[in-house]
Amino acid sequence: MALNLRQPTKEMIFHNDINSQYTSHRFQSQLKNNHMTASMSGREACWDNAVVERFFGSLA
Repeated sequence: MALNLRQPTKEMIFHNDINSQYTSHRFQSQLKNNHMTASMSGREACWDNAVVERFFGSLA
């Protein structure tokens, strides 16, 4: 798992849109066990991550 390779700092935020694999109890437990906080935006809410959306839009 990437966590083992990266060894993130405490209180890391995992940002994603709402997909079933990210909302599952098992995944949320993994985040909690690794001192991570979930940050979920609504579906297709690009304004929540505008800087990254603009960057990827510039690649097209």
